[in-house]
Amino acid sequence: MVVLLLVVAFLVWRGLGDSGSDGGGSAVEPGGGTGTGASTPTTSARQERARDQAEGLDKLLTDNSGHRSGVADAVQSLLRCTGLRDAESVFGEAAEARATLVERLDALDLDRLPTGLAGDLRTAWRSSEDADRAYARLADDASGSCSSDSIVSSADWREAAEANKRATAAKKDFVAGWNPVAGEYGLTTLAWTDL
Repeated sequence: MVVLLLVVAFLVWRGLGDSGSDGGGSAVEPGGGTGTGASTPTTSARQERARDQAEGLDKLLTDNSGHRSGVADAVQSLLRCTGLRDAESVFGEAAEARATLVERLDALDLDRLPTGLAGDLRTAWRSSEDADRAYARLADDASGSCSSDSIVSSADWREAAEANKRATAAKKDFVAGWNPVAGEYGLTTLAWTDL
């Protein structure tokens, strides 16, 4: 009888001891995490970053507005051989404005926006800058002796025409990529002529 009681007591003691073991269960990390990429940005965070980048680019595009307003008139002055010094100044200022915009563009982080968007805008503005500098050289050269025929047959005129062609193509590509982004975030949509 005593032996039987000792056996029962031993079995009860074993059962109490096992209740403190983990029983093969999995441990939970502090904070309830599972250790599977807690540092990975959430979809919401990525979307917010994309919005911030789009808003930064939108501001730059807004600052660009109006920089070309006098260039078309300056080209007409060049063709008429009138106001060449003023035209040269307009072209020079427009070229410098484009160069500054490109520098600001290159300083932006746009990795969450569509691939190629920044490249298209950079090409558009650099090509416009090239055209303006060619026009400025032409206005300077024509100040001594000018005629419409000599203007349109010059190497600088052809260079400006080629640069304008590149700029127009890049502007159209940029606008095609930008407008869906602008629409998504409630920003300003553009025509390629706005650039």
